[in-house]
Amino acid sequence: MASFKLAVRFSGKLVETLEFDKDQVTIGRAPDCDVVVDNLGVSRVHVQIERTGDFYTLRDLKSNNGTFVRGEKIAKYNLNHSDEFFLGKHSITFLKGEEDTEDEWLDSSPNTEVIQGGGQQGRDIQGMTMSMDAKELALMQIKKKANLAAYLTITTDTGFRKQFPITKTATFFGTNSDCEFPLEGWFINKRHVVLLREDSGFRIIHLGNKKPPKINGQEVDDHKLKHSDVIEVENIRATFNIGSP
Repeated sequence: MASFKLAVRFSGKLVETLEFDKDQVTIGRAPDCDVVVDNLGVSRVHVQIERTGDFYTLRDLKSNNGTFVRGEKIAKYNLNHSDEFFLGKHSITFLKGEEDTEDEWLDSSPNTEVIQGGGQQGRDIQGMTMSMDAKELALMQIKKKANLAAYLTITTDTGFRKQFPITKTATFFGTNSDCEFPLEGWFINKRHVVLLREDSGFRIIHLGNKKPPKINGQEVDDHKLKHSDVIEVENIRATFNIGSP
């Protein structure tokens, strides 16, 4: 499969160009993202690029301030060479490996799933800047530290229990070998579910198009986790716990 590049800009000025040859690339403020965007207007894990064969999909991971393509706030977008997407004042240009010329812009029709709130409102959010005084920043840091400790208690079919601390910004369930919780089955995607560690708590998101996870027996696509929630993903059953094991 061909590699691809991401050209990262801040206020129109090129910051860096990164090259990848992998099926998933995460972009956000967290230091363990593949592309780190150091801006408070960007969520810890803001957006993900997924490669399937020769096709690339941009997927917003329920970010606070949204991801924008051509002024529209998107949930999912099929990327073409030279497409540009925005995260606050940062923009990122997608460049397919076999078409290296960054100056070339393709005039192709977008294949976009649009969220309400795009248009002029979207453009206003896209260009916004965040400002906060020292007191607000200190309170945010205190809240962040208070909510980031959590772990899963996993129960196997034989009754064996194991505790798994959640230390990464994004913990994945799926068939990919790099997933923290490997799964098998026809109805499981490469990265099927992600457990996100956010500033305000933890969230589980269904990334695939098959067999969503269950929380407390109910199928969900996006769920803000609470203490003692029971998570079921294929053959894994785990209890979510706030605090340290």
